[in-house]
Amino acid sequence: MDSLKIQVKHDQHEFTAEGSESTVRELLQGFLEVVKGAALKSTPPVARAQEVAIPPASQVDSILPPALSFEKVNQADLDKVFKREGEKLRLRIYPDDDGDKNQQGRDSMLLALLGLKAVFGKEDPSSVAIADVLRSTGIPVTRLNDVAVALIKEGFITKMGMNRATTYRITTRGSNRAEEIIVSLRMKY
Repeated sequence: MDSLKIQVKHDQHEFTAEGSESTVRELLQGFLEVVKGAALKSTPPVARAQEVAIPPASQVDSILPPALSFEKVNQADLDKVFKREGEKLRLRIYPDDDGDKNQQGRDSMLLALLGLKAVFGKEDPSSVAIADVLRSTGIPVTRLNDVAVALIKEGFITKMGMNRATTYRITTRGSNRAEEIIVSLRMKY
């Protein structure tokens, strides 16, 4: 059975759920009730119970994240490059250093960001999660921020937060570059 993950933010309310589609739908509907109830909290409890309506399935479907689509790679390519180990991700194949360890680190970080997004749906993974992917793969990265600076300057990623609370997001340009890297790795598999 496929696992579904969803993250929703509405005003100050945040919701994350993962599991079977029916479980996620049920939890999402409960969340939507709570949000709607918070907006109606000034009304008496009896009136509030009558006014709260569960949205139809067609509206819930529109909230669920769309499947990622790639222009240059397919699911078989992703399966060859990324390996899911429980809640962890590892690169099965990664770029050669070709004498430039910095370029290898940058390309591997782009692959890690794309993999975390494609496999786990993590749009903004933490620096700790990214470093874990790189270290478990055997990519020598002492400071992730040093690798990220060049990627940020080139417009491949964005950075939010500071220190251990830092998160990164791959941009469309970064996704395209990561796909090009995967295409170049095809000869390895």
